[in-house]
Amino acid sequence: MAAALVTGGHNVFAAEVSDSCANICATGNANSTVKGVDDIRRYLPKIGAALRPRYELDTEHGSSRFQIRNARVRLSGTINSVVDYFMQTDFCDEGKIRMLDAYVGFRPDSRWYLQVGQTRVPFSVDAARSPGNYLFANRSFIGRYIGNQRSVGLRGCYTPASLPIAIEGGVFNSAAMGEHAVWLKHFTYSIEARGTIAGMLSPVVSFKSDVPSGGVRSNLLSAAVTLRSGHWLAEGEYVLQTYSHGRFKRCHGYNLQGQYMTPVKLGMFNRWSAELRYDGMSDHSNAVLNSDNLLECTNIRRQRITAGTTLSYVRGSTHVDVRANYEQYFYPSGYSVPEGAGNKLVTEIVLYF
Repeated sequence: MAAALVTGGHNVFAAEVSDSCANICATGNANSTVKGVDDIRRYLPKIGAALRPRYELDTEHGSSRFQIRNARVRLSGTINSVVDYFMQTDFCDEGKIRMLDAYVGFRPDSRWYLQVGQTRVPFSVDAARSPGNYLFANRSFIGRYIGNQRSVGLRGCYTPASLPIAIEGGVFNSAAMGEHAVWLKHFTYSIEARGTIAGMLSPVVSFKSDVPSGGVRSNLLSAAVTLRSGHWLAEGEYVLQTYSHGRFKRCHGYNLQGQYMTPVKLGMFNRWSAELRYDGMSDHSNAVLNSDNLLECTNIRRQRITAGTTLSYVRGSTHVDVRANYEQYFYPSGYSVPEGAGNKLVTEIVLYF
C-alpha cells in the first residue's frame, strides 16, 4: 500500500510516513526476497542516518541559537524470510541521547507483520513522519504535543487481500519511553486504518487510549486525508483528545498544509519546493495529575502560520535538503510568550539516507 501511495502520484514526492510498519507489511522486506545471497551478507545490517543542524532566530526577543536537532543512526537487517530487526538511536536530540526504536519483526505470512520491542505507537499522520520526510523544520502541534508517542509493546499490521487498506495497532507500556522497569496496571492501546483511493487520495483514521505515569486515561481520535496530484500535495488532519471523567476540557488539534514541488537544475540541487501550513490547538493537558490531584494546562492554546521553501538534492534514498521557514504565532491576548515560543526564522540542512 505504501508503495502505491508513492508511485500513484508524480515521482517528485517521497514516502511521507516512515515510522509506520504498514510500509513493511505491504511491501515486504527487500532483503528476504534476494536469492543466492551468502550467509555473511544476509546478516550484515543496513545503515541509515538523519542529521539536522540548524540556526534559529527568535524575532520577538532578538535571541538566536545554533542547534543539532537530530543526529539519528538506524540499523536494520533480515535474519531469514520470517524474522528481521530494527534499531534507531538519536545521538543528539537537542543535545540529548535517546534510544528511539529497538524491535524484532516477524512475518508469519504475506498479510501479517508483527513487531515486539520499542517502537512508535501508531497514531496520527504528521506525528509518524521521520525527520527525512518532514515538510517543515518544526513539527505541527499535533506531531509534537498531541500525537507523538513511542513505547515498548506489541505492534502488528494486517493488509487484507481484497481491499487497498492496511490496519495496524498494538498494546504498549503506558510508562514514558525509556522507563522499562516500571510495573503497570494500565496500558496504552491504539489502532489505525490507512487506505488509498485512485492512487492519489489517502485517508487515515486512528484511535489511541493512553494513561501516562501519574495521570488519568485520555482517549484520542485522529482523522486525516492526503491528496497528491502532479506537483502538488495537500493534507489536513484533526485530532480530538478527551480526558476520563471530564477531568480536563476537550483538546482540539488541527493541521492544514500544502506543498508545491518541482524538478530543477540549480548547481547540485535537482528539486525545489514551497510549503505553507496553518496549524493550531486548544488548551492541552498532558494528562498528568499535579500536587492537588488535578489536571492543568501544559500547552496553552495557539495558532501558527508557517511559510517555507526547500532546495533538495535527491538521489535514490539519499536526500540533502536546505530549508528556510518563517513561523508566525497567534496566542491569547495578554499572554506573555516565553523566549523561543513565538515568531521565529528557522534555517536548517537535512542529510538523510
